[in-house]
Amino acid sequence: MSDKVILQDNRPTKELTLPSFPGSKVTIYSSLLVRDIQGMPTTDALGSGISTMHKLIKDWNFTDEDGNDLPVSEEAVKNLPLEDAEFLMSEATEFAKAQKKT
Repeated sequence: MSDKVILQDNRPTKELTLPSFPGSKVTIYSSLLVRDIQGMPTTDALGSGISTMHKLIKDWNFTDEDGNDLPVSEEAVKNLPLEDAEFLMSEATEFAKAQKKT
């Protein structure tokens, strides 16, 4: 087998600004990887949604009160206003649909 292919994460990304946080920059992936869904709750819709949101976010520019970068985590995602969580999931869904069309 002479033709080798590098297995790498080449998912497209998109940058968003959350409605409640002008100036925020949240970069999301177009899809999840198999490793992202491993261990996700299957019977808890809310827990699954939070876990999905967490895994779809590649990066963001949020900080804590002391100015330290706030890592993307399930706990941090839980602190987003519901309006922003709904916006994020809606944008992620539309982004994924658009990628499937290309």
